[in-house]
Formats: sequence, structure tokens, C-alpha cells
Amino acid sequence: MRTCLVVGLLFMFITSYSNIRLPAVLGNNMVLQQRSEVKLWGWGEPNEKVTVTTSWDNKTYPIVTVTGNADWMVMIGTPAAGGPYSIRINDILLSGVLIGEVWICGGQSNMEMCGKWGLQDVRAEYATAHLNGLRFFHVAKASAPESQRDCTGSWEVCDSTSLPAFSAVAYFFGKQLYTSLHVPIGLIQSCWSGSSAEVWTPESVIGRDPVLTQAAEKVLPNGQVPYLPGYAYNAMIAPITNYSLAGAIWYQGENNTMTAGVYPRVFAAMADSWRKAWGRDLPFYYVQVAPFRYQLANVGALMREAQTKCLAIPNTGMVVTTDLVTDVGNVHPSDKHDVGQRLANWALAETYHRTGMVYRSPLFKGVTMEKDRVIVYVDHAGEGLVIRGKEVVELYIAGEDRIFHPARATVDHDRIIARSAEVPRPVAVRYGFGNAAIGNIFSKEGLPLGPFRTDDWPVENEYPSVQAITNPVLNHDFPDPTIIRAGNKYYGYATNSVVEGKYVHIQLASSTDLVHWKDEGDALSAGAVWASKDFWAPHVVYDPGMKKYVMYYSAQSNMEGVGKCIGVAFADSARGSFVDMGMPLISGKAFEDIDPCAIIDPKSGKKLLYWGSDHRPIQVQELNDDWKGFKPGSAPKPVLYPGQEGKYDRLIEGAWIDYANGFYYLYYSGDNCCGPAANYAVMVARSKSPFGPFERLGQNNLSGSSVILEKNAEWTAPGHNSIFRDEKGRVYIAYHAFQAEKPAGRVLMISPLVYEKGWPVIKL
Repeated sequence: MRTCLVVGLLFMFITSYSNIRLPAVLGNNMVLQQRSEVKLWGWGEPNEKVTVTTSWDNKTYPIVTVTGNADWMVMIGTPAAGGPYSIRINDILLSGVLIGEVWICGGQSNMEMCGKWGLQDVRAEYATAHLNGLRFFHVAKASAPESQRDCTGSWEVCDSTSLPAFSAVAYFFGKQLYTSLHVPIGLIQSCWSGSSAEVWTPESVIGRDPVLTQAAEKVLPNGQVPYLPGYAYNAMIAPITNYSLAGAIWYQGENNTMTAGVYPRVFAAMADSWRKAWGRDLPFYYVQVAPFRYQLANVGALMREAQTKCLAIPNTGMVVTTDLVTDVGNVHPSDKHDVGQRLANWALAETYHRTGMVYRSPLFKGVTMEKDRVIVYVDHAGEGLVIRGKEVVELYIAGEDRIFHPARATVDHDRIIARSAEVPRPVAVRYGFGNAAIGNIFSKEGLPLGPFRTDDWPVENEYPSVQAITNPVLNHDFPDPTIIRAGNKYYGYATNSVVEGKYVHIQLASSTDLVHWKDEGDALSAGAVWASKDFWAPHVVYDPGMKKYVMYYSAQSNMEGVGKCIGVAFADSARGSFVDMGMPLISGKAFEDIDPCAIIDPKSGKKLLYWGSDHRPIQVQELNDDWKGFKPGSAPKPVLYPGQEGKYDRLIEGAWIDYANGFYYLYYSGDNCCGPAANYAVMVARSKSPFGPFERLGQNNLSGSSVILEKNAEWTAPGHNSIFRDEKGRVYIAYHAFQAEKPAGRVLMISPLVYEKGWPVIKL
């Protein structure tokens, strides 16, 4: 009998230690929040006894009993930062435990991006990345309709093995805290590319607010990304809410741009729900979305405005990133180092009370109007504001007509003084208010001024739709068209012609709706002293630094032995009249040096010229900053050759560059533009670099044809195009064509264009 009793007691002793289970976030190498009462919890058999002993004080906590729901929890006290320590929970030994500061790092793709995404700034850290006091916990992606009790993940020491797969922003944030505070840092990554803020907020919170419910209904399915309210919260936040934190960093917003107007309400609800779940007023430091060329007008600008409003939520801070972008066609800026450091500076100053920190970007404070000038007052200007560059860019003022014009401005410590000759009585000012706008006003300490506007006028940001356009939009000879948008108007420029009995060097027309066009006369009324009356293929680009419109065009030289040339002219407004600089930029032979297209490279800021024809390649070369010559040391580089397709490329010409989705798209036309044998079409190639190599559409789809627009029953010889965008961000192609029944003149045509699967498609 005694033997049976002993065996029975031994069995009970063993089982009491064998059924305890811990959540994934409690494990070896974890970091616990210092100087806190932290929770340890888990599951076991009902009525099972749990004993916890901590090595930093050799204290054994009173035995707790597993509840009837199989839960247990114990509160333990943590000392000041240090370690490594161990914790014994029954027969489970947790080793390598550090005491320090713990932060959760949430958001979507810009938080998720890591070395494996090809980020060079974090890859450069691999060689020196072994930081024993910096620990990572990566919550695996999961979604659920109900709150979950556990997640998947494990604590890892920061080294060259763990770092490549961990958030780059979180790493640079944690490293800065680690080196500044000299305490262990624990980082919990819980993010999902393409996710909206609603999925990180409990469904119960969204459901009791009609405004949030309506916003959540606009979140659309996107592959495997959760889109229903609370689904990411349930599986990736709820399981770790018992784990004590110092605070949260957040990089998200791109997926909420279509509901930016209610984002402050969504963000406040999310932050409040997290704070209630953790039982403390967690600081939330977040990143404002970067400039990006969204397809929908103003959605990025409105999101940045909404995120600025989120600063009204207590215990928050915002990092401005307008200066950390090199490619506005990429929604994922590559600079994660500075983003992480700026987040860390917020934490160091506000959470850890470090003095002397410069961590706040300058932000709009107020404005006054004094006759013809605007005075903007700025908070957090530090030692004073400075302008990087010759003149302020992306600063606009408007009068009662609500038409914004570029402003000239100076700065005086914490003030910006602005004027525009076109706005005698200003009533509103905007700075950096555009999807891809990048301003150049900074504090002397190097932080960018946050974008702002002083008006509350309605801003269009609806989904793009195809605008009904009846072609031709100009039913007379208007060849080689270029269309740009300036202010509230579109301006079209075209080859010389006779209009209403009068010869014009460069035709000019204007429209407010792309449907109704008005002839405006001659954009180059004085011509050029070096050229005959032949002027064609104009291209106009606006230089925001110079506040000038620059026109490149082709013309026949007056000089003996010289053929077709490229000229350059300048104007203060899109209306002109443009004034030629007095000599040709290029003096060519026959037709080989014609059809210019000039751009400001959105990635590098370089000024580039594309040109070429006459059975010769299309070329590109870097220009001087003043547009009047080529950069010393530069040389023309061929980017596309004729004779590579079955038709339309006996010669190629009419180069036009459009930058979208990370690609430079080179549009060109070929064969024969004019005359009774006109045989013309629009073709396209693309490259990741403005200097090529360019891949033709026919190479990519293996069809052999790069044609995206050619003749039909109504139109022949369509081509020599330009690409432009309307005020809603919709993309169009302008081109000329002959009407099949009246082939005498090349009329102006406009058709919508969309980028699908990486290539342009024209919607006729």
C-alpha cells in the first residue's frame, strides 16, 4: 500500500511539471521591460500549481494555480536593465533573459522591408551586426476572426543571420536606442505589407463607430492580406498584449489613402485600443508617408495632412520623410536608416527625457496675409529655417479665385515670407501639398518642414475614370503635339502652320477640360535669328527652381551647310511668348538631330535631353542646369535603334519619356510621318535607368511588335505623341493623325492611357 502511495505521489509530481505551456513570446533570449511589474502567463491543467523563480533576485513567487479555463498568470518585478538572467517556471528554464526596454514595431510594407528586400543601408550593417543586447521577436503573419491566445515567433539575438529578415526601420530604431541608452533593447515586429489600419484595430471598436465602419467597408481584398476589421489585431497583436512594453513605432498609411479624411479617427481608435489592451498610455511614434506618384490625384497629400492631424492625439510623434525620397515612382523609399534614427530621437527625447535633442520637424503654426504677401509662422524651427537650393520649391499661393501659383519666398528664422506676381491679394498658401511634392525648406539642424495647406477647400481625389473625349479635339493641322498642365489650364504646342491665314512658328492652344480647345496664336512669336520658317516638334518642361518654362524644338538652320537643328527658348509662363536663346543647341545634318524631349530625372534630379531620327538611334545626354548646353564631360548615349521590328521602324523618332511605376517609358514613332505614303505608329520601350538599356515591348511579350497605337478605319498614321496627366492624376496620350477621308492635315487626338502589368495600354 505504501508503495502504491509513493508511486501515485511521484506521478502527480511529474505531471504537475509536465503540462505547463508558455506563449511563444515568453522564451529564451527575450527582453523584459525594466523596473516594471511584468506578466508571465501560460496554460496548464486545471488546478495545476505553478512556481516561478527569477535569477536576478533568487526570488520564488507565491505558487499560483491554473484556473478552470487552463490559464495562469503571475506578476513579477524586474530590476534595472541588465542580464543575462534566467527564469524557472516549474520544469521550464528560460535562459539568456535580458532586462531593458521593449518596443513593438507595426505597420505595412515600409515597416516590413528588410535586408532581403535589397535594402543597401541595412545590408551594410551585416558585418558588424552582432549586438547581443539587441533582440528581435518577429510575429509571423496570421489573421483570425476571433482574438487569439498565442502567435508564432521566437526571440533572436541581432546578428548577421537574424538581421536580414528583420524590419530595417525597427533595427535602426533599436540600434540607436541601444547605443544611446546603453541598455538591452527588445523589438517585436508585427506588420503586414499592404494592410490597412482597420485590420489592426479590434472589430468591436470599428463596429461601434459608423464612420469607422464605413471606412472599413472601403478596404478591398488584396491577395492574402487581411482586409476585414480586427483580423490582424486578433492574430498578431492580441496574443502579445500581456507582454510589457515601453512603446510603439508605426509606419503605415499608404493603404488608407482612399479614406485619408477619416484616418485621424481610425488611428486614434487603433492607438486607444492598444493602450487599453496593454493597460498603459503607450507612446506612439509614427512615420508620415513619403512622396509618391499615386495614380489618384492628391490622395498622398491628403494622407500626409491627416497624419499631421494625428499629432493632436496625446503622446504621439511624427517623423517627416519628404527629404528621404529619391524615386517618387517607388512607394518604398530605400532610406530606412534615417527613418529609424528619427523615430529613435523622438523616443529618446519624449520617452527617455534626453535633453538637447533635435527631433521635431518644423511644422506649420499660423499664417497672416499682408496686402500682396503671405507670412507663414513655423513651430519647431530650431536655430532657424534655411532653403536648400537657390529658391523655394513646392510653395504655392492663391487668391479668391482658388488658383494656385508658384511663389517666391524668403525665410527669416521661424517665418516664411512669400509672394507671387500673379496673386496680388493672397488668401491661401500650400507647401509640399501634392502626391509627389518634395519641398526644400529645412531647419538648420537638417529636419524638413512638414507639408501643409492653410485652406480647407475641397480637394479632388476620386477614383480615375475615362473622360469622354471626342476626337479630333482640334480639327485642323496641329502636328507633333506636346500638352502640359499649368495652373487650371492645359496648353498644347505644335509644329508651325498657317492658322486663319497667319503663319505661326510654334502653334499654341489652350483648354480647361481637354475637350474644348482654343487657338492662342504663336508660342514663339519672334522665331529665332538662326533659323528659317520651319519650326516643329516642340517640347515644353517647367523648371521649378528657375521658375521658367523651357521649350526645345526643331528648326531648319539659316547657316550654309547646316541642316536641321535643335533650339532652346524660355518663358515665364506656359502661355509664352518664348524667347530663343540666340543659337541652336545642336547643329545637325539632314534629319538626324531633331525631335527633342527634355526631362528632369525624378530619381537623380539631372536634366536630360532625348532626341534623334533619320535612320539613326534615339540618344540621351545630360544637360547643364541652365538648359542651354550639355554637361561638360557628358556624351550622347544611344538608347534605341531602328530596324528591330517588322514594321513602322524604318526610322524611329518623336522620343517622349514618361516615368511611372519605377520605369522610364520611352515612347517613339516610326517609318514615315507625312505625305501620301504616311505610315506611322506609336511604340514603347522601358528601362529602370534613364540611360537604358531599354527593353522593347515586343521583346518582353515575345510578339516582336512594340506597337501600342496604329492606324484603323478612321485614322491613319497616328504618332509623334506626348504623355501628360490631368488634375485627377489620369494619364493621357496626345498625338497627331490623318483622318482617313481628309488626309490633308494632321489633327490633334487625345486618348486615355493606363499602365497595366507594367506596360501602357491606350483606351481608344
